[in-house]
Amino acid sequence: MSVSPAPGKTGPVRTGPRVIAFDHVTLVAEDLGRTRAFYGGLLGMREVPRPAFSFGGLWFAATAGGPPVLHVIESHGPGTSRPEVGGPGSGLPGINEDGRPKSTRGPHLALRCEDPRAFEPLLEEAGVTFVRRATLRPDGATQVFVCDPDGHVIELCSAPA
Repeated sequence: MSVSPAPGKTGPVRTGPRVIAFDHVTLVAEDLGRTRAFYGGLLGMREVPRPAFSFGGLWFAATAGGPPVLHVIESHGPGTSRPEVGGPGSGLPGINEDGRPKSTRGPHLALRCEDPRAFEPLLEEAGVTFVRRATLRPDGATQVFVCDPDGHVIELCSAPA
């Protein structure tokens, strides 16, 4: 493996095997119905077919015909409400479910949208917990942070200005 600087960049560029694209993120959910209502109903993501795994779950794409970028696994295995499902198990859903406050600087999933502010009344009406309401980043992008039904922190963000 050799490393050489990229033109106009300060960091090195590797040759040989490398990551070529972001594929998906996986979240663990306790209730797939609530999860479907949140991501599909409130956020407008499209549920797409999922392979026949031995455990429950959902896949969502951000756009029609787009790749499934969000994989949701139904909580199962040791220490969960579904211990009878075989395999290593999924673990418990959520982030900071040990009582620590949710944070915009901790683990979160960011979803690009045209106008994050437009979601605020819909999310508020649905009783969604806000971590932080609409704010502007230094680059001009708008961000709204909320919790999904399982406590995962979700950022809705616009493109930088």
